[in-house]
Amino acid sequence: MRTELVACVAAGAVGMASSAGVVAYDGFSNGPRPNLDGSSGGTGWSSTWVDSGSVVATSVGGAGLTYPNLVTTPGAAVTPDAALDFSGAMYGRSFGAVPGNKMYFSFLYHPVGWDGMNAGISFGGYTLFGVPVTTGAYSIRLGHYLFVGTGVNAMADQTVLIVGELEVTGATTVYRMWVNPPVGQPEPAAQAQYALGGATLPQTMYWVNAGSVILDELRIGTTWADVTPTTLGACCVGGALCLSLSQGDCAILAGSTWAGTNTTCAGGCGVPACDSIDFNHDTLFPDTADIDDFLTVFSGGGCSTGACGDIDFNNDGLFPDTADIDAMLRVFSGGACS
Repeated sequence: MRTELVACVAAGAVGMASSAGVVAYDGFSNGPRPNLDGSSGGTGWSSTWVDSGSVVATSVGGAGLTYPNLVTTPGAAVTPDAALDFSGAMYGRSFGAVPGNKMYFSFLYHPVGWDGMNAGISFGGYTLFGVPVTTGAYSIRLGHYLFVGTGVNAMADQTVLIVGELEVTGATTVYRMWVNPPVGQPEPAAQAQYALGGATLPQTMYWVNAGSVILDELRIGTTWADVTPTTLGACCVGGALCLSLSQGDCAILAGSTWAGTNTTCAGGCGVPACDSIDFNHDTLFPDTADIDDFLTVFSGGGCSTGACGDIDFNNDGLFPDTADIDAMLRVFSGGACS
């Protein structure tokens, strides 16, 4: 697989991310498509996906990949066996300028058999976050012979979550990588890290592989939480005990109230906890689509995503009532639940 990429991605506005921290997202849920080339799925990108010299076509479709406690959507980018042609597939896509000096990104990676071991996300040149050729381990590639390993060996037919970070400080860029970090917890220490010269964050990324691999849940953001959105939330039991659980696990416990995805126990259980402002569960928040969906469902209408939360937003057991609308608008604007 050739990773010294120099191809340019054609411009063309495709949509802007709604959350202040989430720069771009593609869950590859716009299939089925026979070729990733030209796909405009997701949000926040400034171009479609562009084929940068693929030998085999990557398609869009299927059930998609999952990872414990990570928010996911159906669909994935699937590259078939390239029949020992190590050029495989190469697709690029551009995104807007990332604010600040840090850029996080994450993706789910699934090698189909041992042939899917040569793949990853690149930002041009020799850079690659994934499994570079000949290493057999999850690594950062930064030069022709420069590989920084995570200490985690790649295994066939296993889905992994890869998180990367680029931090620009002066004339230096620090590259960091994590493999299978727990979702819903604070950022852990990086498993691989290396500093090189470089003073700007990229605005184009490439999916490069030698075939027999699946890519899914590609995210770019400015914080760890942006690229590891969790299905877990604060579960208050008996008005006192707070646990971080999924909605289903919380419902099993008697006298429990679930506060919604991406909520924490930081505020305790002394007052009713509002639901997550990601009301339509599209992983983009805060955005006006959540307000639109909330008001529509509150009025008896349907949900645009088919996955909206309940209208008892402030979890006081009274609904529908205008206090839920007040709480939704207050939390959406950065205020307290009640």
